Amino acid sequence: MMTDDWASNWAFEKIRTASGVVSVSKLSNSIFSIQPLGTPQFVAGVLGEKLVNTTEIEPFFSIDCKPNIVVTIPKEAIWTGPAIDLARSQNSAFGGFGDLLRCLRQDDVSSYRNKEYSFVEDGLSQHTNVRQLTRIYDRVFIVHRWNGDDVTVVLINEYDITAEHVRDARNRYGEFDSVLKTNPNGSITTEAKSAAKSIGASVFKWGQFLGRLNG
Repeated sequence: MMTDDWASNWAFEKIRTASGVVSVSKLSNSIFSIQPLGTPQFVAGVLGEKLVNTTEIEPFFSIDCKPNIVVTIPKEAIWTGPAIDLARSQNSAFGGFGDLLRCLRQDDVSSYRNKEYSFVEDGLSQHTNVRQLTRIYDRVFIVHRWNGDDVTVVLINEYDITAEHVRDARNRYGEFDSVLKTNPNGSITTEAKSAAKSIGASVFKWGQFLGRLNG
């Protein structure tokens, strides 16, 4: 279990000075014990990886003081689906540094779920034509349908989705056939729709995507 010194030191200082934190201590370079104000103490695992696979987080769950949440510091970081599944199987939350700060206000940090992700997961799981969800990355799901082919969707949480956002998602995550705008406000630009079409995809708002899944 390796965390770059820069990530460990940066996270420690940010947590130490964060509003609502009474104290923080390092149990190791990668493990922090955090005492928030008014909620129970918890343990956080910290990474400096830009791509989080199972190999990066497995060591966290082979120690006595297992983390309630594992986060990676780089803002552009990506979690793979298998790494997310492993964290959840170990009763640990996952995410980025912003998720760690939001956990400060939660009694049970292990049960924390990012609101954007949980809305999408819960909503899709409840769709009558959805048989199963397979998570490829934090923002990419394969939606297996009872009737119809599988749909691969990437989540983009922007106020206005532009062509650049679509192209960036393709470069980061690979192929997909659908883009889901998870921000309920703002718009999908004409250029974004054209960029998506050029790679064989379509862009949807929430209600539109639920209709797409019907057939």
